[in-house]
Amino acid sequence: HAEAVARISWCVDQHAIGVITGEVGAGKTVAIRAATAALDPARHVIIYLPNPSVGVRGMLHHIVTALGRVPSFYTATLAPQAADALAAEHAERGRTPVVVIDEAHLLDNAQMEAIRMLTNHDMDSG
Repeated sequence: HAEAVARISWCVDQHAIGVITGEVGAGKTVAIRAATAALDPARHVIIYLPNPSVGVRGMLHHIVTALGRVPSFYTATLAPQAADALAAEHAERGRTPVVVIDEAHLLDNAQMEAIRMLTNHDMDSG
C-alpha cells in the first residue's frame, strides 16, 4: 500500500501518466484515495472518473465539467476544450490537474489514446 501511494505521488509530482494494477481487493482505490488526500488542494485539482465505460465523450465531458466549464456538445470541439481546460488550470490557476481513472482496465485503445492526447497541449515544449 505504501509503495503504491509513493508511486502515485511520484506520478503526480512528475506530471506523468501512471497505472496501478492488482487483484480485486488489493487496495488500488484505497491507495489512490490516500495519495490524493495528501495533495494540497491549493496546488492540485483531482478529477475522478469512476466509470470509463461512458466512452471518450463521457470522460471528456466529465473533465470539462469538473473544471467548472460548460462542455461543448460536439466531440470534435469537446476534445480540444478538455485539453485547453486542463492546460489553463495549470497555467492560469497554478493548480496541477490530476485525472484519476478507476477501473482503467476497461479502457479500449481509442479511449487510452484520447486520454494520452490530453497531455499533448504544449507539444513537448514543457
